[in-house]
Amino acid sequence: MYYKGTYTIVGNFAKKTNEGCGNGNCFADPIQSDLVIYSGPNLPCTGIRTCDDLSIALQKIDTQLCNLIDTLYNLTTTTTTH
Repeated sequence: MYYKGTYTIVGNFAKKTNEGCGNGNCFADPIQSDLVIYSGPNLPCTGIRTCDDLSIALQKIDTQLCNLIDTLYNLTTTTTTH
């Protein structure tokens, strides 16, 4: 993943550059999820695509989880009549 804007990756942290503390060495507050971009291959099961931001990716994962839960619930509550 990469970050939109002026951030430098330092270890597991994103560091703002030229913002904040005056010397550009401040570690960023939590990064907005729409600034984190997925850079891997398209993921067919979730519908996540290269360049989707984290907000969109989480929405797609949530949709798939809800669909799976609904399907499993319907499988366990369906009764058949003979």
